[in-house]
Amino acid sequence: MLKLLKTNFVYSSLILILSAMSLLLSAQQPMPELKSGYNDKQMQDYLLKAKKVVFDNQDSALLMLKNAKQYFSSFSAVNKAVFYNTYGLYYWFTKEYDSSILVLKNTLDLQLEDEDIEYRVEAANNIGTLYSKLVVLDSAVKYLNISLDMDMARNNEAGIAKSYYDLGSVYNRKSHYELALKYMLKSVDLHEKINAKPRRIINNYNVLGSLYEKINDSVSAIKSYKKGLSLAEHEADSMLISMIHGNMAVLYQAYNNHPEALKHTRLSAQYLRRNQESDDQRNAYYFNIASSFVSQSQYDSALYYIKQGLPNISKLDLKNQADAWIVVSYYYLQNKQPDDAAIAINNALSIARSIKMPILLADALDHQAKIDSAKLDFKSAFFHFKRSRELYDSIHNKEHLQRVAELRILHDADKKEAENKFLKEQNTLKEKLITIQRHTLIVVFLLLAGLIFLLFYLRRSNKKVEYQREIILKKNIELNNLNQTKDKFISIIAHDLKSPFNSLLGLLQDMIRNFDEYDDDEKLNLLKGVSKSSFNTYNLLINLLDWTMAQRNGFQNKPEKVVVKDAVEKVFQFLETRAKQKNHRLESFVGDSIVAFVDPDILSNILINLVNNAIKFTPLGGHIAVRATIEENTVSICIEDNGIGIPQDKIHKLFDLDSDFKRVGTSDELGTGLGLVMVKDFVKTSNGTISVQSNEDKGSTFCVKLPVSENT
Repeated sequence: MLKLLKTNFVYSSLILILSAMSLLLSAQQPMPELKSGYNDKQMQDYLLKAKKVVFDNQDSALLMLKNAKQYFSSFSAVNKAVFYNTYGLYYWFTKEYDSSILVLKNTLDLQLEDEDIEYRVEAANNIGTLYSKLVVLDSAVKYLNISLDMDMARNNEAGIAKSYYDLGSVYNRKSHYELALKYMLKSVDLHEKINAKPRRIINNYNVLGSLYEKINDSVSAIKSYKKGLSLAEHEADSMLISMIHGNMAVLYQAYNNHPEALKHTRLSAQYLRRNQESDDQRNAYYFNIASSFVSQSQYDSALYYIKQGLPNISKLDLKNQADAWIVVSYYYLQNKQPDDAAIAINNALSIARSIKMPILLADALDHQAKIDSAKLDFKSAFFHFKRSRELYDSIHNKEHLQRVAELRILHDADKKEAENKFLKEQNTLKEKLITIQRHTLIVVFLLLAGLIFLLFYLRRSNKKVEYQREIILKKNIELNNLNQTKDKFISIIAHDLKSPFNSLLGLLQDMIRNFDEYDDDEKLNLLKGVSKSSFNTYNLLINLLDWTMAQRNGFQNKPEKVVVKDAVEKVFQFLETRAKQKNHRLESFVGDSIVAFVDPDILSNILINLVNNAIKFTPLGGHIAVRATIEENTVSICIEDNGIGIPQDKIHKLFDLDSDFKRVGTSDELGTGLGLVMVKDFVKTSNGTISVQSNEDKGSTFCVKLPVSENT
């Protein structure tokens, strides 16, 4: 419910912000005429007037654009840019977003002078914002970065700050919270540096608070909200004050600080009543505040805001309608009216299924389970609870893939930032060199003797510049590698361990609360779920920790001569219990004389991962064998199984960290996606190679080739 409330506040905030911005636009102006015999400057003035008019009178702006269009063939490049940008705004305000994007892209194809580049920047930024509204987020990132690059090239700090804010907002919607936080912090720093409008800075701090909350940094979240609140109170902006109080109420409720949550909820409601926005724009906020009051057992206050919002609930978009019905259902359930709660949650479920939003459907099913429990229908409660857990797990897996994608984006962003920094430093060095050369030319005309001295000085300067450049380049490469490793695995650990533990704790808490209400079969099923979740979480933790330590500290490779047969037998003993659980037969066909030159710990890790994979993907009663042969100056160790095999088109993805190919074992065992990646790096570190042969439904063979002596 708290998560739902937070989402509601964010969506409502966006609605109210857009509404307030429209009120700040210039007043309607009379439409000027297009006189005959115009020149290029007069046409530009006419088009700029149309651009001002479009904000509050689209019909007049359209008429002006049609008047100008008949002369389009004679337009200069800059006039074409103003024309396209104004037409793009017209389509935007008339909600024809696809047409707006199509028209604005024409501006990017124009060859404009440096002094007119602002129109290209404006077009790229507007295209990125429109793609964000259409939830085409990758395209939004692409065009916002184009806008950012152009503003950085011309050192336009206001434009850079805005692009940082827009990129942070898009990455927030993509659930890439660390990257969103990075851009939002840059945005607020620049906005404060250039003394931007207070509303921009307030919105920065509000979004920062939301992002810190999402990464569980409650201290920073509260600090950000308070900074934004202080500015909003100074500006007497009741809309933003109400919004921030609402977000703070959600935060305090999440940490069970009910007095503070209630205080901020009441303040949010108080400032909302002062706000002069229309009922349609305020409607979503009614349910937000009602939800917060229900969470704090303030049912009379909650009922008041529910009654305010219900008459206009159908005017909300479908997502917010579903959220609102969950709030209504939550109120009825807490007020001991389970039948009315069931009717409301059915409305939410119907909408959630129609718009195919898994997280919304999972929240609704979870609440349905609580309603079933209140009605003593424990069989239905268990069914809906189980279904909601399955959806949450599915969402977690998707979030895991998003985390991997975010790691790549963070790496690319850091790499790009480092390249930009290097280019700036290089440009600075070039400017210094040009200055020196200019001085040299002046001295040449004044004194011949000075020429010899200056040439010698330039040579030394060039060598010094080149030396500094090499040092900077080397340090940038080292920093990029360190940042890539750090960001990649800290982010995975921070986010991918959270959901499995939440699922495990949820199952345990449900058993404790409802222990006497489940029969023995249901308790057994829940215990199996706990066991499975614990085992999978343990495997995830071990792999993440091993992999993170290896990446951060480097592999400690200390090769020596190792008897392969002994290493295989130790691995079989280690995995014996796992194999017996699935009635597998483990066999070693490794001769006593076969020796590999390898770090014994690395060889053990390779064998454990490969044999464990064979166990995981081989059905009950299967057969797993390890064979080893000497081939020239290498020892070939092969792990064979008669398991489910691997599709031929997926084999090449097995060793890629960013691969989306994930499978569950024959007993529903989950994988971390790191095991084979670790094996590949361990084999590479040991100067070896790895290959795979597999046929679906027949089995797989993984072969590792390692050196037999130090000289091979």
